[in-house]
Amino acid sequence: MNIQAYWKEQGIAEHDFPLCFDLSKPTIRFDEIARSMGVAAVRVEQPEEIAPAIKQALSHQGPFLIELILEGNVHPNAIGVRCGQ
Repeated sequence: MNIQAYWKEQGIAEHDFPLCFDLSKPTIRFDEIARSMGVAAVRVEQPEEIAPAIKQALSHQGPFLIELILEGNVHPNAIGVRCGQ
């Protein structure tokens, strides 16, 4: 889907940039995408996994992706890719 179709589907006027894009559907495994491109990555699903993931990233030479999975009551404007980011 291109950006204009997304805006139309979301009721956003063309060229009126939204605060963020919802990347939750379909499920995208960014850690797997990163690894397929040769980038080290880890998926964090539980709070206790955060500290080890950060330690792993900081000790790694080169790029490292931490995919942090958030669940619960998260405001839609707090997640996603922000325009101009």
